[in-house]
Amino acid sequence: MTGLPPDFLARPFAHRGLHDAAAGVVENSRAAFAAAIAAGYGIELDVQMSRDGVPVVFHDDRLDRLTAATGPVRERDWEDLAGIALEGSTDRIERLDAILAMIGDRAPVLVEIKDQHGPGADAGAPDQATGHVVRDARADHGARVAVMSFNPGYVRALSWLPPDIPRGLTTTAADDYPDRLPPE
Repeated sequence: MTGLPPDFLARPFAHRGLHDAAAGVVENSRAAFAAAIAAGYGIELDVQMSRDGVPVVFHDDRLDRLTAATGPVRERDWEDLAGIALEGSTDRIERLDAILAMIGDRAPVLVEIKDQHGPGADAGAPDQATGHVVRDARADHGARVAVMSFNPGYVRALSWLPPDIPRGLTTTAADDYPDRLPPE
């Protein structure tokens, strides 16, 4: 595939879901994704890795901003993360596979693999775990998904994904990664 399918280009996307913290709808939550689907939007969501290799839907590398817990997401096992509520809502941190099953084929989804260690670093294969979840969600639930990351190594390492699952590089200024941006 050389680009995104037409349904990824035909509608706006709700960044981290259609969230409104004042109304108790927190970013990257079930409620935010349900609101995006109801509004007819596509969904962008973020993936961090738990210590035990489970892709979870959460933007920040630390828990502090959106939960009462503190510290890096990657230093907790999935079982610990599952019990953490998103502040100001009834939602909790969720596994990527559960969210993609919930969304199914009702909206296109851009899955951004967050880079916990910097471009070019081996971060314990978050790309591979996420790739398997995305591939399975498409097969099992008809999920319409594309995968992206700021880390070019993650995107390159997902070349095994079927060609109808687009993958791409999210970019920023090279100055944001002085001395750490790999040549590719």
